[in-house]
Amino acid sequence: MGQEYEFSKGERGKFYRKDATIVLPDNEMPSPDWHESYLKDRELAIENGTDEFVDWDTAKENILNFH
Repeated sequence: MGQEYEFSKGERGKFYRKDATIVLPDNEMPSPDWHESYLKDRELAIENGTDEFVDWDTAKENILNFH
């Protein structure tokens, strides 16, 4: 088990910087080799009616209730 932290005496906003910027790398992360094949298989399954999309709230609920 990881180390526990005590936040009860923390100062809210101590690290807040309203002028902070997020800098993302210009280059794109390459997709793994299996990714294209997986997406094509998923697209076919959706077209064939053997798979379906769900809205984000349902997806989160499914993830949280997964055993």
